[in-house]
Amino acid sequence: MFLLACTAEDLQPATIKDYDQKLRDLVYFLQTVCSVGDVRDVTPTDVRLYKTALDARMKPISASCYLRVARRWFNWHEAEGTIPQSPMHSIRVPKPKNKLVVPFNDSQVEDMVALCDAGSPWPGMRNKALLLVLVDGGPRLRELTDMGLDDVSARADRITIRRGKNNESRVIGLGKNAQKALLRYVLSREEHLEFHLGKLSRHERERSLSYLWLNMNGLPLRPQGVASMIKRLGQRAHVEGVRCSAHTFRHYCGTKAMRNGARQREVRDMLGHKRDDMTNIYTATIGSEDAAERHRLWSPGDSLRV
Repeated sequence: MFLLACTAEDLQPATIKDYDQKLRDLVYFLQTVCSVGDVRDVTPTDVRLYKTALDARMKPISASCYLRVARRWFNWHEAEGTIPQSPMHSIRVPKPKNKLVVPFNDSQVEDMVALCDAGSPWPGMRNKALLLVLVDGGPRLRELTDMGLDDVSARADRITIRRGKNNESRVIGLGKNAQKALLRYVLSREEHLEFHLGKLSRHERERSLSYLWLNMNGLPLRPQGVASMIKRLGQRAHVEGVRCSAHTFRHYCGTKAMRNGARQREVRDMLGHKRDDMTNIYTATIGSEDAAERHRLWSPGDSLRV
């Protein structure tokens, strides 16, 4: 019933799936460890035991995600009148400390894009356009794979994201390099799709005709496919010291935009953040990197006669 309520609130299918997985973990723990078979019998002590178990088997940021889902579930039961008060009413869910995220550097991005030109013509053309859209607009992985062909403007200088986080829409702009790569891909996409249409079912054809990014079989590209492609490119480019993922490109986009003169509000709107503190996480490396670069000018140790 809770998941049905989430569906009625028009939450993203991926969010509902995540809630389902995390709540199954909670319910299993309550049933097997706490011997609780009804939500009305859950006590704050049971929740504290669950929190302790989470802390023992996962990182703090992951544990806090599980606890926030549990809190939302109990709050929903309280609102529905199933329980008089949430057992988490007096339990504070710790906010994990922001971890300094290391984005790609320019050389790493350039190497990965160059590898797209060196590969097979069609997937290379698609991969180059896809990477430059990630670099220039910083969409989330799910937002990227959900892009439709009609979401691209006529000049390919803008892409409309219809269903971002919390179902909010926004528009991301693209520079000349991304425009050129995207236009080349869109022109080749029709020929690629025409070659595979006869092998697809009616339902598959309808989906392929509407989605922007296609795989080698003419079907819509899935998030797992994008993640695998980026990981492979990172390995071939010998990228080290940074996680090769679509989200790292998102961090690179925010950091690079700020370095190039974008205002924080512009970066926040581009990335689709609601609050400035979210954008600060993406751009936190700028201050520390600049300080490290300028350290040689004011090094305390260098001022000593040693």
